[in-house]
Amino acid sequence: LIEMALRAADEPHGFAVAHAFKQCAQWIALAAGDDDDVGTGSGSTLARADAMYALAEEMSDAARSSESASSAASGLYADVTFADVKLGRAQLALRLATSLAARLRKEDESGRAGGGGAPAAPPGPGGDEEKKAVDGAADEESESSVEETRGYDELRDALAAAESSAAAALTACEALSGGSGSNRSGDAPDVRVALAVAASGDVYVARAVVAARAPGKGGVGDGAGVMFAEGLYRNALRLMGTPRPPTSTADDADAAAGGAAPAHVRLC
Repeated sequence: LIEMALRAADEPHGFAVAHAFKQCAQWIALAAGDDDDVGTGSGSTLARADAMYALAEEMSDAARSSESASSAASGLYADVTFADVKLGRAQLALRLATSLAARLRKEDESGRAGGGGAPAAPPGPGGDEEKKAVDGAADEESESSVEETRGYDELRDALAAAESSAAAALTACEALSGGSGSNRSGDAPDVRVALAVAASGDVYVARAVVAARAPGKGGVGDGAGVMFAEGLYRNALRLMGTPRPPTSTADDADAAAGGAAPAHVRLC
């Protein structure tokens, strides 16, 4: 199926195939619940959504770079699909990172709730058995510390991946506006640029939240990121041309007041 889809890149409908895979990835991500978010393995719902996004990215990239004359119009539409895929992957990467942070926070809280130092071995009969029990508890605590360190290493990598994904999304979205968010032609930039800028702000907020809740463990940032994120959010709202944030549904109060993003980007 994938090979057939890739061969469609040189056909007039190449962009439509890539768009279909992108839609599948979006709905898989939207269908994921809180329990699915916590799972970060290859079998988790969000991991399957990311794999589907990867296929959509490969197909849209092949369609937009095709040299076939019959795919000329498809290539133009594929540019938009490619930007949507990059934006979707950026938002998904941040969701994966924040899900991992939530899981680590729950583990920390459960560890503190069941905490308490291991008791010292009492003298006299039975002391050897008590000492073995204490040593076993110490080994378990050491293993738990190693797992915690590994978990925060994974979190740091996940946040770095989210940041790089947001930057890639911004580059792809700016390409739709002629190469920059300001669009030197004088036309308004594509609204996806604003969403990509907001995604970058979300990454800075996530870093700051993790640093505040687990100081010294992740090495992922500090509270200053919130101020930088505020500037990104303000810039995103300016690019959207509205003082209100985009809403997810058309019947929302903000949508009725003119604060919703255009319908075609609400589920990006």
